[in-house]
Amino acid sequence: MIGVMDGYRVFLTWLGVVE
Repeated sequence: MIGVMDGYRVFLTWLGVVE
């Protein structure tokens, strides 16, 4: 199970890729 911080980091990276 990934940590909250890891998930948040992936989320921000995904947003960067989308934009």
